[in-house]
Amino acid sequence: MLIRHQTISHRTIELTSDQTTGIGPGAVLRHCLIKCRVTARELVLTDVEMHHCTFVAKKQLSGYKFLRARFYDCAFEGTYSGCDFGKRSEVYNGLGDIARCDFSKTRLDACRFFNCEVDTINFQNARPKLILLQSEANTQITLVPLTPGLRAYLVSLRSLPPECSALIDDVELLGKRLRVNQEELVKLAKLVGAKSQSF
Repeated sequence: MLIRHQTISHRTIELTSDQTTGIGPGAVLRHCLIKCRVTARELVLTDVEMHHCTFVAKKQLSGYKFLRARFYDCAFEGTYSGCDFGKRSEVYNGLGDIARCDFSKTRLDACRFFNCEVDTINFQNARPKLILLQSEANTQITLVPLTPGLRAYLVSLRSLPPECSALIDDVELLGKRLRVNQEELVKLAKLVGAKSQSF
């Protein structure tokens, strides 16, 4: 079941496998609480616009492309891994967007934000993270000695699409993936710019 072609205000919407699994097309939500209890494979957000809503991932969402949904002045809660937010003109007809949103109650890892004003988005919370802006992602690899994991990570940043405004990585999870400690991640943060780090 989908919520289609409706404007809904001040309601709690439960996305569950046995009932509603998606929202859109043509839906506008204002001041709503969305409790997402489905996996990324089940979730459908298509041509939906949310204003002053709270989107809560009750289970981790991995690899979901929030590129067909527009979020304005919304708050997010929960864990998001490998998710994309914002607008990509060549993907899903540029239906997505994100601005002035609050991720302070989330755990974000390997999440990309496209064609957005990163300064309008609140990423501050207690979890240490790397916030790599697109201008920093193209940093040249210098002669500073780096572990193979860090060097490979910097090389991978060069392959980010040019419209990727920011990449957010959870320090703990990134360290495990790269097999490096926090001191080495601090070195990486300094290499790509001090404002990229949040420790």
